[in-house]
Amino acid sequence: MNRLNPLCDLKPLCFLIMNLFILGNWHTLYGQIVDRNPYVFLTRTNGLISEVEPLPQKTRGPELFWEDEWYLGDVKSFNHEFIINKPLRYNISQNRLEVQINQKTMGLSYNYVKSFEWFNVTDNRRAIFVNCKKLTFAGFQPSGFLEILSDGSLTLSRHKTLEKYRKSRKSAIAERQRKKDTYIIEQLYYSKNGGLIIELPTRKKDIFEIFQDKKETIRRFISWNGLDLRQQEDLVKVFDFYNLVAGG
Repeated sequence: MNRLNPLCDLKPLCFLIMNLFILGNWHTLYGQIVDRNPYVFLTRTNGLISEVEPLPQKTRGPELFWEDEWYLGDVKSFNHEFIINKPLRYNISQNRLEVQINQKTMGLSYNYVKSFEWFNVTDNRRAIFVNCKKLTFAGFQPSGFLEILSDGSLTLSRHKTLEKYRKSRKSAIAERQRKKDTYIIEQLYYSKNGGLIIELPTRKKDIFEIFQDKKETIRRFISWNGLDLRQQEDLVKVFDFYNLVAGG
């Protein structure tokens, strides 16, 4: 994603109306947000959100982020409070969302944030993130956020977490992301028709089974477009296509 520099001199906005995709119950909800002053955190009473706190001067342990760059985006809390049009980044190691406001970096606990999204200028799409806290997973319940990669009757999502670095698991990715013997690993998930969230299989044959009666159509789509299910970008295209033909 291209970098967006933090915007600290925005002129007051008259109206900013947008759709937030909130998937807490795996249904799309829409919230209209009006921001008359870009330097104010909005609540139901138009006061300051008390959960927004300055970051500590020193942090214990390594700090690893979902993306190192800041991206302009929006936040929704579990209390239906909003922070909009601010530079954001997610600190995986501290499990908090960081927000820049008036040239200061503020922190929001994972427990407070229901969802957030930031704008990806590379493909002109918003990257959408949903708190794992109230979602239902098959097996292990992850902490942090899921990034929604493809949304519809068949949802594809991505989770990032930290792993202890071990020489026996040495890899180029782990070495590149390594900070004080810690690195980031990714796990893909899928969910059918708003049901249980399940880890995406690693075998190509098992992935095709997810598409059920549309799997032959999916095979032709992959063949015609020269796609590779081992590549995440191609996998997203396949899920997007499935949701299109399945009416999701």
